[in-house]
Amino acid sequence: MTECKCPKCGVVLSVTAKEQPLAKAITVDSVKVAFPETLQSLLTFEDKGDSIILKPQRFLGSENFAKIASTVRGLGGEYVSAGKGSHFRIPK
Repeated sequence: MTECKCPKCGVVLSVTAKEQPLAKAITVDSVKVAFPETLQSLLTFEDKGDSIILKPQRFLGSENFAKIASTVRGLGGEYVSAGKGSHFRIPK
């Protein structure tokens, strides 16, 4: 706790710093649980060091693609369009 005194009025205020909880580490398992099993089965999940990569195992269709893209964006990720190498990337 720290005390601060107002230079104009002389009021003394006590200030306590609140610790922020540490962010949970993003892992393949923590990303997988964000998806229902029906969508998990359409993807492969791979840890690439600085990010988690999700690759479609087959054509997703517009509805599944939209659901996956929405979840990935909610996790701070993005879709990377690269032809046959297209994937979803979630930074750690």
